Amino acid sequence: MGRFGGIKGDAGGEYPGQIDLSMPLALVVRQIEVATSISIDDPEEFFEAVVNNVLDQPPEHRFTESIEVIEKHVNEEFGTLDAFEAVLPFDNEMAIQFLENLLEMVMDDVIEDSLHADNPSGHLILLSAFEFLNSCLEFTHDSEPTEDERKILASSFIAVYARIYRAWQIDSEESWVDLSPLANDLVWARSALLGKIAPNSKDYPDPSNTSMHQSVAMQRQVGAVVVYDTEDISVNRGAELAGLTQNDFVEVLKAAEVEVRYGPESAEELFSEDGSIDE
Repeated sequence: MGRFGGIKGDAGGEYPGQIDLSMPLALVVRQIEVATSISIDDPEEFFEAVVNNVLDQPPEHRFTESIEVIEKHVNEEFGTLDAFEAVLPFDNEMAIQFLENLLEMVMDDVIEDSLHADNPSGHLILLSAFEFLNSCLEFTHDSEPTEDERKILASSFIAVYARIYRAWQIDSEESWVDLSPLANDLVWARSALLGKIAPNSKDYPDPSNTSMHQSVAMQRQVGAVVVYDTEDISVNRGAELAGLTQNDFVEVLKAAEVEVRYGPESAEELFSEDGSIDE
């Protein structure tokens, strides 16, 4: 799948409605709080303050400047960034590995749930968010980002996580959550990253001109591509998840640089000469 899960053009689709996603949301939030509890006296209070300040920013700044918000809170809590790093029980590489393992575990569960849900939209939007966070981590350690790129990567990661945290708060209070704001934030986040890392790309839509309805449909498509790329499902099943026709889903797969697995066109093609089933 292409880096950061970009999808070309506009998209139709339906709102996800209210989705019960308490388990994957709570798992991510609680695991990160536990991992930082050794260094931060009250991680829940700390993250609550960070999330509030991050989401108070207008979207034009949230995905490029949120790293400054968390640095401000770290300085208030520990005095300096160096003092904070000194009390952490893990280095940067270990932290990235922990987050990657956590996201991989949660994504596996969300993929499984999406395949059995009557309305998979909410699961697919959340899957798109986790895929985005994982792509930020992969780019950080697989590439050699510049300081400006690191700032955007960190800010976008923090901003998307803040929206996930807020969704978890709503979910824990009301048992149901609308992920439309998360879908919209993902459009802004991917736009911010592509604008810095691939500034000549003209395929991704302008987030300021992308409606909530379009944002939901786009992130549902991203999630469906992740499922198709991960699981052994047909183009038709992937199209059903994405809410698209088969032809449109094939174009989405090509845009995301995911190989399209076509089935046999005849009984003769189904079985090879040695009796095995063709791919």
